[in-house]
Amino acid sequence: MNIYLKIFLWFVGILVVLVLCLVGFVFYQKKTNKIVPATNMLSIEDTKVKDSIFIYLNSHMRNNAFVSIGIINQDSIEYFGIKRESDQLKNIDLRDSLFQIGSISKVFTTSILAQMVVDGDITLDETIDKYLGFPLHNDPMITFKSLANHTSGLDRMPKGTLKNTILNVNNPYTNYTNAWMENYLKSEVEIDTDKVGKSEYSNFGMSVLGYTMAKIKNTSFEKLCQEYILSKYEMTNSFINNESNNYKIIRAYESSEIVAPIWSLNVFEPAGGIASNMQDMIKFATLQMDTENIASTLAHQATTDVKEDVSCGLGWMIIHKANENELLWHNGATGTVGGYTSSMVIDKKSKKAVIILSTIHYQDAGGNLDKLALALVR
Repeated sequence: MNIYLKIFLWFVGILVVLVLCLVGFVFYQKKTNKIVPATNMLSIEDTKVKDSIFIYLNSHMRNNAFVSIGIINQDSIEYFGIKRESDQLKNIDLRDSLFQIGSISKVFTTSILAQMVVDGDITLDETIDKYLGFPLHNDPMITFKSLANHTSGLDRMPKGTLKNTILNVNNPYTNYTNAWMENYLKSEVEIDTDKVGKSEYSNFGMSVLGYTMAKIKNTSFEKLCQEYILSKYEMTNSFINNESNNYKIIRAYESSEIVAPIWSLNVFEPAGGIASNMQDMIKFATLQMDTENIASTLAHQATTDVKEDVSCGLGWMIIHKANENELLWHNGATGTVGGYTSSMVIDKKSKKAVIILSTIHYQDAGGNLDKLALALVR
């Protein structure tokens, strides 16, 4: 047989195996994600809150799933914990339980950026290449602002992500180290010039932002986050999660019995690597409503349009609908088979906020955490 034909058939065989793995994964997800409606056993005095929670969660939680909710209404704070057990939604105290917050981590990262701008360390319209210590592949002009508002033209994820996910479902980010990031920026990074200036959500872009800011301060992103946010605002329970501290995080389930793996995001920490509990997230949300905090105010200013009624500030999505107060919003999700989802909505004018942390898989959630957060804040 011709050697070139052998090589071609070998590649075809590999491709077929990858496709079959992906198809099998999709069918597995469909099988494990079937959920029957739950029975309402919640004990919540406010009927509107009780009904909203049940409406948006009863068909979207597996047994052994947890949801922690915090509501700020001016000077009042309420906590609600929900667990699905034996197909019933029940009350449980979760205010101290730790969850992965997923992409809500991005607004922690942009909070650091805003403070560095206020401190005079950088300006938003500067390009990052001068701070990295090496030239970027093909010399793209990428500014701090474009990374923070997703207009850089960078892909959502770098090349090879699908392969890494298939080969390591339990933790696709294992090989994404600082050394990998430096090499990728030097030799492979590309931008789509047609997308430059348009808001196209990018986990990779936010990770490049965190990586660059850590380089500027000659430290790790973990220490940067600790200094600028966690220690500064006494968020003593929050941390960048990794293999050494994942045991602290509440368990998520692939099904009612199988525990899901917890991702450790390595150099993608700025995009989704923070673990926190409701006590700390209430502090973070309260910080966003402090009109005297110059850095927060800067982060909340619209910098680009996403769609008709949504803009993007520095990380934050800004919802502005006619006859309604402007809302700050972000959500998050981690995990391939089972995992964590979250949502945060803030009404600065009314000094209201809703934070939701959960062990509901993103395929189960189907946008219902965001709908619940919006319903509760209004």
